[in-house]
This record gives sequence, C-alpha cells and structure tokens, in this order.
Amino acid sequence: MVDFGQKVVYNFFVFKRGVMFLGTYFYQKDDKNRIRLPKAIKQLCDDEKLYITKGFGNCLFVMTEKVFKDKIISQLEKHNTLDPELYACMSMIMSATEEFEGDQQGRYTIPSSLLEYADIKKDICILGVGDRIEIWNSDRWQDKVNKFDANFDKNFKKAIEVLNKNGI
Repeated sequence: MVDFGQKVVYNFFVFKRGVMFLGTYFYQKDDKNRIRLPKAIKQLCDDEKLYITKGFGNCLFVMTEKVFKDKIISQLEKHNTLDPELYACMSMIMSATEEFEGDQQGRYTIPSSLLEYADIKKDICILGVGDRIEIWNSDRWQDKVNKFDANFDKNFKKAIEVLNKNGI
C-alpha cells in the first residue's frame, strides 16, 4: 500500500505492456474545484495529455489522449455521423469533454458543468479502472459498492459469464 497523504484503499499497478490503473482512493475537492491525483498517477501521465468527460452512472471519466481517441473518437467515426442518434451522441460527448491539465502541485481543476453532472460537492472517490480513471461522488460510489457487495457471488458470476461470452 502506498500513502499519498490521503486515505488510500488500494494501489495502482504498472505493467510493462502499458499502464493499468487499479485501486480506490478517497480525496476531497478544494474550494477552487481542484483535486489531487495520487503521485503515481501523475508520474504515469506526465507525458500524456489527459481528457475528462461524462461517464456512466454520473461519474467522470479521465483518459489519456490515446485511449480517448482509440476508444471514443475512432468508434464514433466508424459509424455514419448522418445518423441523428449517433450524431447527437457524438455532440454530447465531444461538447462535455475538456483537456484535464494539472499544475505543478498535481492539482487538476474539474469544470463546473462536470462537477454538477457527477453531483460532486466535496468528497470524491478516484478509481483506477484499467485504461481510465473514474471520479465519483464518494457517497454515490459507496452506495454502488454496498449494492454490489450485497450480492457479490451472483454479480461476480454474471461478470465472468459476460466476459466468457465476449471471448475475454
């Protein structure tokens, strides 16, 4: 376990074939809407441009430029942008996305519109989720954890079935 000056629940791991973000960290947003990322994340992302956008379940996704382009942009561009639903989706994602730049102290400002979307007031939870980072309202995240854990065996089995079905 690594202590970054905040309550750290798990750790981030780096694999030689790339970066894999793992773990759960509890932090607080300051009065200027800034958060600190763990030093290990900042070091891993020093040479990377980061983007922040809306995520599933009212969380925020933070991705490197490469992941953002490969997972979001290229997938949207593969499809017909004349399709009204896809065009609306692309517009919503792109208009909600901003570059996520840190200062010398490792503080990153979250845009007000994204704080509102994620209902973040003060306490946040930062998750490492493979190739992206998620930022959650701490209470909302804890509710999700409690619901999942209440049926952990069933939920885990279902997740394995989905992975197997998709050849993973």
